[in-house]
Amino acid sequence: MENLKFLIVDNVHICKPLEFLPNKLILLKWTHYPFHWPSEYFPEQLVAIEMPHSRIRLPNLIKQGCHLENLIDLNLRDCKFITELPKLQALNLKYLDISYCENLVEIDECFGSLEKLKGWYLVDCGNLQVLPSQLRLKSLDFLNLSGCSGLEKLPNFHPEMECLETSYLSGSGIREVPSSIEHLTKLAELSLIDCKNLRELPDSIYKLQQLQILDTPTAKLRPMCNSFDGSSGYGFVNMTELDFRGYKAIIELDLLMKPDYFPALEVINLSDTNIVTIPESISRFSRLIDLFITNCKLLREIRGLPQSIRLVEAKNCMLLDTQSPIGLLNQVIEIIGILPSRVCGRARSNKLMDPQLTNYFPSETEGAESEDQDISMDSQFSNNFPPETEGVEYEYRDVDYTIHFWGTEIPKWFNHQNDDNSIFFFVGRKFPKLVVCIFGRISGHIDISINGYTQCKYKYIDQIGNNLCLFSPTQQSLQRHLNKSNPTDQNLVEVSITDEFNDICYCLKRWGVHVECTCPPQESANAPIWYSIKRLGVQVDDVVEYLPTSKKQRTFDEL
Repeated sequence: MENLKFLIVDNVHICKPLEFLPNKLILLKWTHYPFHWPSEYFPEQLVAIEMPHSRIRLPNLIKQGCHLENLIDLNLRDCKFITELPKLQALNLKYLDISYCENLVEIDECFGSLEKLKGWYLVDCGNLQVLPSQLRLKSLDFLNLSGCSGLEKLPNFHPEMECLETSYLSGSGIREVPSSIEHLTKLAELSLIDCKNLRELPDSIYKLQQLQILDTPTAKLRPMCNSFDGSSGYGFVNMTELDFRGYKAIIELDLLMKPDYFPALEVINLSDTNIVTIPESISRFSRLIDLFITNCKLLREIRGLPQSIRLVEAKNCMLLDTQSPIGLLNQVIEIIGILPSRVCGRARSNKLMDPQLTNYFPSETEGAESEDQDISMDSQFSNNFPPETEGVEYEYRDVDYTIHFWGTEIPKWFNHQNDDNSIFFFVGRKFPKLVVCIFGRISGHIDISINGYTQCKYKYIDQIGNNLCLFSPTQQSLQRHLNKSNPTDQNLVEVSITDEFNDICYCLKRWGVHVECTCPPQESANAPIWYSIKRLGVQVDDVVEYLPTSKKQRTFDEL
């Protein structure tokens, strides 16, 4: 066994500890080694030591001052008996993982100057209190101190710490971030979420021009100038994501939410905060795509959204204004470019697929001079508002939109509403803007088929509680779908909700679709949609195949 170089042991139970290891051993991999290490002798040619979940103690495993010049990888995660990381001569060490060593208290100074160390993992070392006073880790690009709740002070960062790109400090007990953080010039992601002792960040943090993602429990940033740019060497010019999630103190956003401070910002997360008002200044973030404000129980208003917004998560915001003319919903539909006044011909004349739905639309006389007037067909009205098919060709409009918000009623301007799984309507050769609104508990997909063409899954929805989900797919994807369905002047569209595990979504309470459809007027109040389908030459058998079971028999009886 003297020439043994690789020792890999897995799922093996032994009755007594090893007494000898070959001096030529290169790899030692033994998960759940059940004993303390009794011998002070240790192979010095080792390249990798992987002994997670073991009962070893480092002073016995690695004697003080031991030279392990070939050691590159040291994995001792979840070793409950490790209380200290002693002095170790391992100048070529690249990866050090001592996560979940819950009794680890102190780490020797030598680990602060390992010039080849690239990744250092200390996750959930809850009793860790002492780190090297200074980190001079020239090659380090990843540092994870998440969950080190007993650690109150971070080391200083040496100016040669130029390679660090990611630092996770979330859930640690740190009270301040040292001003020497300015030396981390390549830092792209900094997570400080759940650092409950942290009150503010230093001014020097603005020198981290490569910072893209900042997760912080404090909004107390103190900018020293009114605007930033790349030439000044100061400011978050590359930051794309800003996360205040879980910070319960009321956030003063007027200071922080200035577009000049964050010119590249795409994501803001304010979920689970006590924010009351999102100021109008947020509307000037020209690249903002996602806004997360879930569980903001005190939030009352959003004073503006940028035209770039694509996703708003506002679940369980019970006090948020969503329905007023300046409320969240109207801001979103204005950005999407839909016209709530445009309704289906059958809806405008109170002649719907299902007569019970007539209560969900404006009365017949609202804004009309005669009973038969249809606002969606009025040329004078159409000259004032562009049709919803306009813009199909423009690439910058080729985006989908999703909004989740508190509520239980589908807005009345959704001109096709139902409590079954499918809704049918007609469109012409250009597919107009389409918006779907769903209320109910659902984990499933929004599917669309056109002229019986194979259904396409457009969106996965996962929703619970008294919340509404509004989704608008891209016009380009809808038009592409239409073009593949052998289109004519009148094309039958089915939008359906399918459960993740069942064809029928039993928890769906109500949902609706808004679309500037081309559904032909019905000749009588009792004429169903199938009359229009037959007039247009569509094969009824093909349509019935896609119907919910509850409606199939009624359809055949009508025909």
